[in-house]
Amino acid sequence: SPIGQNMFTLTFAVKDTGRGIENNKIAWLFEPFTQGDQSTTRKYEGSGLGLSIVANLCKLMNGKLDVESEQDVGSTFTVSIDLMQGQDQESETSKSFDAQLSPQQLAEARPGLGFAPDESEKPADIAIAGVKPALKHVLIADDVEMNQVVLETMLQGYPVVCHKVANGQEAVDFMREQSVTIDLIFMDIQMPEMDGYDATRIIRKEFGATLPIIAVSANVLQSHIELAEEVGMNDFLAKPLEHEQLRKIVEKHVFCDKPKT
Repeated sequence: SPIGQNMFTLTFAVKDTGRGIENNKIAWLFEPFTQGDQSTTRKYEGSGLGLSIVANLCKLMNGKLDVESEQDVGSTFTVSIDLMQGQDQESETSKSFDAQLSPQQLAEARPGLGFAPDESEKPADIAIAGVKPALKHVLIADDVEMNQVVLETMLQGYPVVCHKVANGQEAVDFMREQSVTIDLIFMDIQMPEMDGYDATRIIRKEFGATLPIIAVSANVLQSHIELAEEVGMNDFLAKPLEHEQLRKIVEKHVFCDKPKT
């Protein structure tokens, strides 16, 4: 809406039909990695970094962010920013940007368009003394299907078969069924039904201490890393996942006999 010469207020809203937020917890949402439900077995995802970033961007642009929420109905987030009217033209630099770059340069310039690694980043086929090692079985426990897909894709190139479950209880049940022998577990920390900590405690009690279990989480606070170690996890992998960190963990805990090249 216009507010003066060459000035207008841009207002837009995002509405969801989620579980809603209690009034006394709304202020917390703008802190990084905050949930209305603070438990690690919560059913619904929290704000992560998203709302914290939005709130700070609004502040930097002298804008306003409002929240209206009703429990079990949903929430509406409204952003209002005063802006100057721009010119309706397209930069020649912008138009020719894509044409000037090779496909490889485009992939590097726009990493957010996909998660598939460049061929040079994929792990090489592993061979020890000229013989490929036996197929390994990896269990991925994560309640977000896309996270499962990303991790499985990043493991391409290793002789592994990935098995996927949606929470800690399913991970424990899978281990108890013993349909295959698992060689490595990637365990998300925050999952519904049973979190990664409790699942690891049970697996350690029932299956011993030799199976490598890797904690996976976007929350890299030292207290979380220490608790992961305390319950018996062998390593910690931070989200978003990085190919080099994943490579080091896989080769350390599963393919530790890979010769150096």
